[in-house]
Amino acid sequence: MLYYFIVVESALIQNPLSCDQHAFRRGYSTDSRLSTMVEYAESAIIQNKFALGVFLDIQGAFDNVSVDTVIVGMKNKKIPEVFINWYCSYHKYRTVTVNHEGVKVKRFLTLAPSMEYSL
Repeated sequence: MLYYFIVVESALIQNPLSCDQHAFRRGYSTDSRLSTMVEYAESAIIQNKFALGVFLDIQGAFDNVSVDTVIVGMKNKKIPEVFINWYCSYHKYRTVTVNHEGVKVKRFLTLAPSMEYSL
């Protein structure tokens, strides 16, 4: 809920997402985007014009985005620095703990050198 307030109710009011962005927006979804695309295609057919659709499925697009890229995007959208700091900390100080047959191992997850970031 805090994320929603910081990002949606404050920063994105002043720096909104593109009107073509259907993800991460209230009242929009993949269904609304698909409906818009069908509308474009149907309109072209009715007007005896051409319509071309190119669809990409980028495997791991959200899992492989670099922390630097997300931070640059947050700064461009004027997300409050306190939230950017929290996001950086989340990615910098993650830990994993494994318990197996009485053995407990705790490790810090580190960023790959290409994912280094600074504020």
